[in-house]
Amino acid sequence: MALPIRTPWERYAHVLRHLYDPAERWDLIISGLPMPLRPRAIEAGCDAADVRNPRSARFNDAGAACKQHVLTDHDRFYSPAYLDSVASAIRLRRHQLQPANGATLYVGDNGVLTVVGGEKEDAGYVTSAFRVKPRGVPSHAVRQEDFIRAAVDRMKELTVLGPQGGRGEGP
Repeated sequence: MALPIRTPWERYAHVLRHLYDPAERWDLIISGLPMPLRPRAIEAGCDAADVRNPRSARFNDAGAACKQHVLTDHDRFYSPAYLDSVASAIRLRRHQLQPANGATLYVGDNGVLTVVGGEKEDAGYVTSAFRVKPRGVPSHAVRQEDFIRAAVDRMKELTVLGPQGGRGEGP
């Protein structure tokens, strides 16, 4: 079975980038997820610019209250969702090896695309987990089936075309 994302800074970055992205609609699959997530993080002391643009967020620059809030959201909401995704993907036999780097990609019945391992030091650890935004469907009208179909398509792209999947963006 997979282990959670390994380091606190990686957990922090993934929560900001994925769990807090309203277009990924984690509220459809996580019972009790307190919404809205981004304003809650800002109230907890996170910098608004980092929350809105997580690619520029720096773990070392975040305050202790912000880090605690984000890492708690990882442990309480994000990690259980992506680990459940791996477990259901195994049951459904919906996983594929990414030959370019040896990672295994899983798409669970919750529509989460989870990447496990790859590099030797990452073996067994989740390295990324996200919900692929369905193309052409407004986020307020998206259904769970749309996320599953988009994640399966993305998994196929990543395993056939390599880590960048031909679209210039990795997991």
